[in-house]
Amino acid sequence: MNRPKKITLAGVVTAALVAVTAPATAYASSSAPAAPAAHHAAGARAAGAQASTPVTQLIGSGTMNDGASWSVSLVYYAHVPAGYVAQNGPVPAGDSLLCQRVVIAGTQVDAQAGAWADCQPVDDSAAPQSDEGLWGNTEKGTSGDRVFVARPPASATRAVMSLADSDQRTAQVVGVPGTAYRAYAIPVSTGETIASVDEYDAAGQLVDQQTDWR
Repeated sequence: MNRPKKITLAGVVTAALVAVTAPATAYASSSAPAAPAAHHAAGARAAGAQASTPVTQLIGSGTMNDGASWSVSLVYYAHVPAGYVAQNGPVPAGDSLLCQRVVIAGTQVDAQAGAWADCQPVDDSAAPQSDEGLWGNTEKGTSGDRVFVARPPASATRAVMSLADSDQRTAQVVGVPGTAYRAYAIPVSTGETIASVDEYDAAGQLVDQQTDWR
């Protein structure tokens, strides 16, 4: 993909588009009396399986002007799955894995790169980095139906995209339950041009403005 920048990975509300947020799931643990070794082994396997169970959060979804559906989700693994193949060398011990799934008209962007496309190891002890990008299945994300996906600064709670024709779309920032990873997504239909993207905090103060996307 030859987009200006790629996000390493939110709810969107446009005219006739409503984001859906999945409920968080909480897990509790408790101490228990000593059990036979076989039970400990079974418990360890169960704990390992639970630790590898991904948390999927829908960031945004809707319909493009041409009727094509779109959706963006973040998928978080507390521990890097055994089957993950690193693209840039060994994965540091203790890292988690964060994947972004952008689907337009039923086709996942970058699906040709394999099951772990658009996934990257992350260090949960470090503050998430802000990043953004345009994602699409035609002309490497520079034309056709696209989705703007951003992981904004920690203080941002919503974003407003202004198009060249003066139309505006607003997206709410959505977080992955139990993590510090947050994002938002805004659709850009075929023929539309981005004029600016403004991010705001909960008090309505401007946090960041971007004018280099088209």
